[in-house]
Amino acid sequence: MELGSNFELDISSLHNTKSHIFRYLESYHTYYMDSGRSALAVLNQVLASGIILLPSYICESVVKVYRENFSIVFYKIKRDFTVDTEDLDSKLSEGVTAVYLMHYFGQLQDEMFLNWLNKKRRQYEFVIIEDTTHSIFTKRRTIGDYCVCSLRKWFPISDGGVLYSENEQMDIPFADISAKNPSAVLEAMILKKLYLEGKADGNELYRKIFTEEEEKLDKQGEIYRISELSRSLLKYFSIDDLKEKRRENYRMLRNALQECGMELALEGKQMVPLACPVYLNGREEFRQYLAEHRVYCAVHWPLAGTGLEDHKDAKEMSEQILSLPIDQRYGAEHIQYLAELIRDYVKIRR
Repeated sequence: MELGSNFELDISSLHNTKSHIFRYLESYHTYYMDSGRSALAVLNQVLASGIILLPSYICESVVKVYRENFSIVFYKIKRDFTVDTEDLDSKLSEGVTAVYLMHYFGQLQDEMFLNWLNKKRRQYEFVIIEDTTHSIFTKRRTIGDYCVCSLRKWFPISDGGVLYSENEQMDIPFADISAKNPSAVLEAMILKKLYLEGKADGNELYRKIFTEEEEKLDKQGEIYRISELSRSLLKYFSIDDLKEKRRENYRMLRNALQECGMELALEGKQMVPLACPVYLNGREEFRQYLAEHRVYCAVHWPLAGTGLEDHKDAKEMSEQILSLPIDQRYGAEHIQYLAELIRDYVKIRR
């Protein structure tokens, strides 16, 4: 049994569904791009440059998008992934043109804060860019003028991101942007599925492909629309099924973690989770232990390249957090396997 890491793709399991992403976002003006960072880059074409306020816990790829045309100021994110309102308030001014709003791991920022930020937007007339990569299936949008999501984080597709808004005035030359050619990620996802079923011995190969393609994306300077193949595949993934499975998997794992006394990063109620984040000292030792048992966990996020390397709170969070896999690929037997590994680890440590 193997859990985590990149998605595999089982073409034989694809089926028509009415609850796909295009139906889910049909009430918005949408631009489907090859990645979340391309969606942000294309949005830059309609934003006024100036000061942008970014959360102090964020992926390096987002920071990279704004370095050239904006002056970046970070506002504090607390250990429970809520916004430090007082800190953000101290950084608002007439020179701020945009505030970047994030929700983490599926949990929305609380309503009181969102109402407060809405009032500040009217006062200072800045734009709110809402990153829904972690939260799109908890809620499509809260208060963002523009919303951006990396769909690759949720589905087995080689590329995919979306920019969406209720604003009809997005003057983006979308027709002039080329669609991306399907990448070798598709081959790697299929090969991984065959490997997991014992039908192919391609473990090293598909891992190599995933790594190389991610490195290519990190270096990509061009902006692309989503590939036609990924657009087609998205019509076969049920959001209703995704929501149900992720919620149930999270609930099962959360209960097991609480029994073990592990520190959950989120309360995790009334949300569709991206992953199950935990905090622990000796994170790398635990991560290695899980990897030895074929459970591969992501870290959201390493701080290298963000400019936050010396930020005390962000550094502590980044060094202690680990994202445990609970996505729609898995059922009760997978979560029970992961829970048992964790129980054994806790017993050893004690």
